[in-house]
Amino acid sequence: MKIVNLSSLLRSGIIFGALIAFAGCGDDSGGKTSKCGAGTVFASVGGVTDCYDTCADGVCGVGARCDTANSICIPIVSTNNTASPNNTTNPNIPTNNTSNPNNTTGTNNTTNPNNTTGTNNTTGTNNTTNPNNTTNTNNTTNPDPQLVALCAQACDLFYGSCITDNCTLTPDIVQAVNDIESNCLTGGANGTSCAEDAAADPEFRSALEQLVTQTCDDVKPLRCGDFGLTTECGCATPSNLGSACTTNTQCNGGDLDGFCIKALDQDGNPTGFTGGYCSANPCPIPEQEPPTTYRSSACGANGVCRVIGTVGDEFAYCASTCGPSCRYNDGYACQIMDLEVSPANEVTFLTGCAPECTSNADCGTTGRCNTSGACELPCSTTPIGGTQGNPSLADVCVSTGGTCQGTAGSQFCVLP
Repeated sequence: MKIVNLSSLLRSGIIFGALIAFAGCGDDSGGKTSKCGAGTVFASVGGVTDCYDTCADGVCGVGARCDTANSICIPIVSTNNTASPNNTTNPNIPTNNTSNPNNTTGTNNTTNPNNTTGTNNTTGTNNTTNPNNTTNTNNTTNPDPQLVALCAQACDLFYGSCITDNCTLTPDIVQAVNDIESNCLTGGANGTSCAEDAAADPEFRSALEQLVTQTCDDVKPLRCGDFGLTTECGCATPSNLGSACTTNTQCNGGDLDGFCIKALDQDGNPTGFTGGYCSANPCPIPEQEPPTTYRSSACGANGVCRVIGTVGDEFAYCASTCGPSCRYNDGYACQIMDLEVSPANEVTFLTGCAPECTSNADCGTTGRCNTSGACELPCSTTPIGGTQGNPSLADVCVSTGGTCQGTAGSQFCVLP
């Protein structure tokens, strides 16, 4: 397994769930609302896009509060942790919190002309510029032992023993996981600690107390999906990707979270996924320039990992490969999803089972929709990316086993 900076993979929101949408034939809108059920709405809060319970009456369940501006229930998070780019997977455990309004700089106690030697400060009467600094319970040098223990339990659950005690890891993976756990506790070089945030924000503390009730089994999607430690942790992979469904419980995600992309969204509009489509999430997001689709062990031998969204706000989920399991006569086709490079450095098309196209408009600005509902790409002879030495789409078509068909100057790749 290729190991990258694991902290960059913690972006799928496994604690509260992340919306996973499937993009078929150039349309990524289909699945976005189909996962939301009755009484929920699709929204993005604090960088986490998901299905949120509505709270028109202002009442939410335990561990959530009502966002009155949008009338939705959102998880309780630390208000001091809004700028942590490496903590989107678990917004309730701070790693890079750079502010602590209860202990900002202490500058009111550094220039006291009557306290230069400390001899005049035996009773504290000469420390009039900051009378509240003698008993400051939020002082970073004296964190609450109970909060330290709470944070240690939470960080260990998500980034500690649940991984190291249940997986066969190489030393470099162990070190990477230990570094993440350490940052979870301390906030890293430029942040405040988890205990400090919990002391400053009672809602954050309450959220931590809710989170630590989970077990190692509850956080399997983290080590099996976000980290992609499929082999190392003996993870079960999804078994029925692409199958018809009407509910999430019909989709077996293995040790990932299985869910159903329904045929109709919450407003009753067709999503393009005829009969529903079983998927699972998350799968690992590559650190550098993630592809649209790639093969991932987290998705199993009959799955591919699809990554959608903008950089820093991606969602990753498993889709079915082409083959007997693809419902070719039920609104689906074998679609080109991306390029992949073999160990022999040969570039081919990576395909997957996705909703069939109905017109050329479904296939981008240059593709065309064939009679089987599959998008065909033009057999261009220009090097991909315009870089000399790269193969052309015509070369990739042949490498994948296809042929370029059509009239001169207007040929398209026809795959078997």
